[in-house]
Amino acid sequence: MDKIRVLIADDEWQAIDLLKSLLQETGKVEVVQVLQDPVKIESLVNKLKPDVLFLDIEMPGINGLQVVENIREYNQDLIVIFVSAYNKYIENAIKLNVYTYLLKPVDRKELKELTDKLSLLKRVDLPSAHNKLKLPIKSGYVYIKPEELLTFNAEGNYTRIMTIKGEEYLSSYNMGRLFQKLPSCFYRINRSCVLNGEFIYRIDKTNQTCEVRIDDKEMEFEVSSSFITEFNRRHK
Repeated sequence: MDKIRVLIADDEWQAIDLLKSLLQETGKVEVVQVLQDPVKIESLVNKLKPDVLFLDIEMPGINGLQVVENIREYNQDLIVIFVSAYNKYIENAIKLNVYTYLLKPVDRKELKELTDKLSLLKRVDLPSAHNKLKLPIKSGYVYIKPEELLTFNAEGNYTRIMTIKGEEYLSSYNMGRLFQKLPSCFYRINRSCVLNGEFIYRIDKTNQTCEVRIDDKEMEFEVSSSFITEFNRRHK
């Protein structure tokens, strides 16, 4: 069974270490990143795409409520769990569609019961390659399986969606917002294009291109050096 991918954000290392240890005790969690700087939370959520964000509220610079409010502007699906020493923020947290609210110090039994529920939720509700994605387009919605999607190309505040069959759809969502809906096999290969990595069969580091093969058809795309590094890291 796949483990629950967790990001922990708190301005106190002691709190981070304790929560990380308790989560790992359950055997159902992979802590993909921990951090103290709240300003970096949103970018790491977008980069790492965790299943769950465990988040403190009172932090310097920007508090947890503001962080989630920003994320909710384009991502309603991320499971957020506030971990706070204060219960005065519960009403605000409910408005931000958080999964639950834990009080410090975190109770080991309560956390175990929570991870059991999250594990079941991951098996039942999170997208798989067999589920269709609901993608907003100008005339409504289109429902497509991830393996049938090829590219997402930015066109200003819109995004052009291309399938492997050559079908095209124009979405009123920008590419960053759509990227949040996609499984991990999709990569942002350059500033304006997201590509289904399942069809990549060759990368040319010298010319910074990648080649895609679909049946008897081949295509070439320009790629960034950061994409090449990320793709190779995941395919060691």
